[in-house]
Amino acid sequence: MGRTASGVFLIVIGVLLAGLGGLIAATFGPSGSLETTSTPLATSRDGYALVADVDEVTAGFPGSTLIGTPTLGADSVGAERLFIGLGGRPDVDDYLSGVAFEAVRQDGDTWQSLAIPGSREPGIPTEQQFWIRRATGNAPTIPFTTTNSGTTFVVMRDDGTPEVGARIIVGYTSSYVFPAAVAALVIGLILLVWGALRLRSRASADSGTVEGGSE
Repeated sequence: MGRTASGVFLIVIGVLLAGLGGLIAATFGPSGSLETTSTPLATSRDGYALVADVDEVTAGFPGSTLIGTPTLGADSVGAERLFIGLGGRPDVDDYLSGVAFEAVRQDGDTWQSLAIPGSREPGIPTEQQFWIRRATGNAPTIPFTTTNSGTTFVVMRDDGTPEVGARIIVGYTSSYVFPAAVAALVIGLILLVWGALRLRSRASADSGTVEGGSE
């Protein structure tokens, strides 16, 4: 491969690597995290939970669990502390049987909800023992993976009172993404400079040949 062809090749690869690395680094940031947040979701005044089937939630990308962890969380729309829990579908169904709640599902970038009527008062969520993962706070979060298929994500007030309002947060975190993106950016810039130097060297050689032939 001649200097001109190799120089162009290096420049093209360098631009692609630098562009991709810069885009990923800017998207994930130093924390290596990417989050999407739903619009505010709320139950009726007598509703006790926002409930989502984990199989309907998407985070990351195919194979992304090998280098990072999808996360599920909720951000309270008020001052109330939230409880979030991940439980087996049969356990959650038993817990919320006869309870009014809001069934929510992710549809691309939007969330849809359906009110499920009920009249029974559930037990306080923090006192239940069936949760696979759980967290409390104003913006709690928990990890989930493809092995959690068949589970249900529940958002409630941590004291078990009704009228829940929250934004659901679907995220992805990886300690490898940002360093890899920076490395791609640096390598791309190096290849870009290397390719430019090869083209300049070729141009100088051609100029010397022309000058030598004209004497």
